[in-house]
Amino acid sequence: MVSGQRGNMADNNEIALAIAMAVPIFFFLARISTLNWVRLGWLGVFFLAFVALVWTGSRGAFVAIVAAGGYLALKNRKFGVIVLLGIAGVIAILALPKH
Repeated sequence: MVSGQRGNMADNNEIALAIAMAVPIFFFLARISTLNWVRLGWLGVFFLAFVALVWTGSRGAFVAIVAAGGYLALKNRKFGVIVLLGIAGVIAILALPKH
């Protein structure tokens, strides 16, 4: 479970909110990057932020990432991105805590 230090962002839901707001930005930066190594770097950051978001265990963050992923899938014409988001969604559902 990901949780922050005591202070401004001590709750896992607050950390999940910050990560959920940044995930679409990472995806956008990966799409507009012209250099392949920069694009791969942003996609890596996108993936790690997604994993951290799932590890927070926040249901609200899960709903936010499903909504953002659905929007990105609808706006993107490439079938591979839709499949990748679907696989990431299945992994997220399987990784959610059972409590």
